Amino acid sequence: MSTVPCGSGVPSARARFFSAVLLPIAFFSACVCLPSQAADKDGSFRVKGAGSSTCAYFLDAVTERGKEFVSYGGWLDGYLSAMNRYEAGTYDVVSWQSTELLLASLLRYCQANPETSFHDAAAQLAETLKRTAIRSKDPIVVTEHDGIAAAMYQETLMRVQRRLRQRGFYENDPSGQFDEATRNALLAFQRDKNIDETGLPDQATLTRLLPARPVP
Repeated sequence: MSTVPCGSGVPSARARFFSAVLLPIAFFSACVCLPSQAADKDGSFRVKGAGSSTCAYFLDAVTERGKEFVSYGGWLDGYLSAMNRYEAGTYDVVSWQSTELLLASLLRYCQANPETSFHDAAAQLAETLKRTAIRSKDPIVVTEHDGIAAAMYQETLMRVQRRLRQRGFYENDPSGQFDEATRNALLAFQRDKNIDETGLPDQATLTRLLPARPVP
């Protein structure tokens, strides 16, 4: 059995992550206002590493696909990990999105805003992600179908089940358990949306299924 990271589903997703750019990613909002940052008395602070560059440099790194490109992914992971540590009431600001999918979203944003600093682009992305963050430590559920397994938060799986029920693909109460009814509902949704029928809550499926705000 192959096991892939949270929400990934298909092992080839890492190699194909730029195809996610073509999906209706809605992580950014034009009305997001960045909060004041903890800094010196004047509100200033030093950004280090890849975050100190502009979106234009990030776009060049994407084209070249060298070590600099990898450094952006590492910097973004570190930035979001710091948010998890210091943001009150947050266990994981990223409820299901892979680093590759987040970079794809930043790619779209940076193409439209090349002069913006990469730090500011990441900060705006993070503010949007906070809307669906995992608020407290949550169990990991392993979803499996046809020899492929994907791990995700139980809370995220419950959100998936709520959304599938809202869309008419799932009739049961959300349980946070990956059962046959959930697998069949995912297959039906994937078939309806012309997505690869993995039967798993993979990145392509979650991008189409989950809204930018939590499912009540």
